Amino acid sequence: MIKELDEEEPFEDEVHDAPTTLEVEEQAIVDKLEELNLGTSEDLRPIFVSTFLNPSEEESDHQLLLEYKDVFAWTYKEMPGLDPKNCCLSPCS
Repeated sequence: MIKELDEEEPFEDEVHDAPTTLEVEEQAIVDKLEELNLGTSEDLRPIFVSTFLNPSEEESDHQLLLEYKDVFAWTYKEMPGLDPKNCCLSPCS
């Protein structure tokens, strides 16, 4: 059964801005990022990972992403069916 909201009843779900830090640990919610390249120096394939990863996590994640880099679409030409009018402000080539 659907209950109609009476104009007299207070609205329970109020919208608030998201906090910029976690209340418990005071750590930023948005991590600082560092750039890694999954391509070559001539053909860049940049990705960004959290600076909060420890070196072994960063290396294992980097190796995993390198192994599966072929599943990412790096150019619009690799996205068949995507209309360039939906993603470009100027004419795409």
